[in-house]
Amino acid sequence: MDSTILRLQKLAGLLIESEDLEEISFASGHASSSDLRGIARSVMYSRIFDSSSIRSKLYNLGALIRGGNGDYDFELRLDDKLVKVIKSKAIDILSSSDLEILIFKETQNQNLCALVNPNAITLGTYFLGIIKIKFETRSYGAYSISKAIDMPYYQIHWSNVASEFRGMGVGKQLYSLVYEWAKSKGSALASDDTLFAGSAGMWTTYMPQIASYFGVLMGNIIVPISKEEALLDKFKYFSNVDGFIAFDTPSKTMRKILYNLQGLSYSKGEIYTVLLDTISVNKSTIFDLTDSSDDIADLLTSIDQDSYSNNEQGGKMSLKSLNRSAKISTVKAAVFSFKDAIVIVKTVATGEKEVLPKDQTIDKKTGKKIKPKKITRLVAVTI
Repeated sequence: MDSTILRLQKLAGLLIESEDLEEISFASGHASSSDLRGIARSVMYSRIFDSSSIRSKLYNLGALIRGGNGDYDFELRLDDKLVKVIKSKAIDILSSSDLEILIFKETQNQNLCALVNPNAITLGTYFLGIIKIKFETRSYGAYSISKAIDMPYYQIHWSNVASEFRGMGVGKQLYSLVYEWAKSKGSALASDDTLFAGSAGMWTTYMPQIASYFGVLMGNIIVPISKEEALLDKFKYFSNVDGFIAFDTPSKTMRKILYNLQGLSYSKGEIYTVLLDTISVNKSTIFDLTDSSDDIADLLTSIDQDSYSNNEQGGKMSLKSLNRSAKISTVKAAVFSFKDAIVIVKTVATGEKEVLPKDQTIDKKTGKKIKPKKITRLVAVTI
């Protein structure tokens, strides 16, 4: 497993024992307390304005001071020319009430999103907050080009709101505008696996409220969680996830996955996620095992113990569980991520009840009538 994940899990375990849980998320990091000038500096010093033509314009306008390390005159009064130069580098501009967000392209797959106050008088009070996002594509059925299910999303890996504006709802506007922008591109918005208290609170309280679909990223699987689950103890349930994800327009295939997992709780351990991404789906393995297994615990045990020669690389088809907080006894659905497909195996009620022998219809100790159990069966759905 990635050493960073192991380190974060160990850290999370230590933090559980502390008395300051409300101040810490399921991981630690991204702590920053830049003021307005610091936010402006982080934008103006970025590679967005590195081109000689843009720098020349900023020099001519007095936004840059020549000599030394080249600092910025944050007291410079904003005028139409300076604002025009700054906005000329933005690839998109979105507005919300009296604020705007400028989307800048930093590298091929990384963007800088800056929340600005269009009514600011100086450059030092113009930028209010920033979010850095990377474009990613998460593929289901890990390596098969023909059957992979691509889920494009922008992943936030750093965010900051000026200290003067914290606690005033500015962060919510920043996240909302970035989310709206991601949706306009047909993408989802996700966090990474390292959140500080502020961003963790944003993802567990605010984002589930504004997104139509919400879940956690685990390996190459998206597991849906409810708005209520997002509010639960982040250490206990989310210490081993790759991040949260919010989206409004799932693909047809994603809708199938969500449909087959609806009503099940990730936090209660009802969804078990397994990576088998070096192995192709083979009807002589997973489907035969499903037919011969009494329950999911039996199925998981069979897969973990048996070896199969149909793996192109040879060797054992061993389980790599992603939801380590799940207990086998509570599992109602297992999501298998194969090389070329997703297979969901779930327990389904048949509507029938078991027929008890006459001598077993009465409890001999209590004398009470024994209620027949409902008959269930395992169903495997290939996505």
